Amino acid sequence: DRYYRPAPPRVVYRPAYGPGYGWKVGHRYRDYYRGPIYVVNDYPRYHLRRPPYGHQWIRDDRGNMLLVAIATGVIAQYVLSNR
Repeated sequence: DRYYRPAPPRVVYRPAYGPGYGWKVGHRYRDYYRGPIYVVNDYPRYHLRRPPYGHQWIRDDRGNMLLVAIATGVIAQYVLSNR
């Protein structure tokens, strides 16, 4: 007779989901999301202001816009999508 033991539970880390994946000003974008990065260059289309020097607008997979520092990845501002 063989003893059947179920596999141990798998633990998967996921960031705090909710409005905007729980984005917070001052947190690092890369700590939350490890997928591809979609840089937004067409600011008027998304009703965004031109980013300050050293920053860029990034769009996540839900359409939220994040103003992120290029060198550090720190979120300076975010605009949540109303989808």
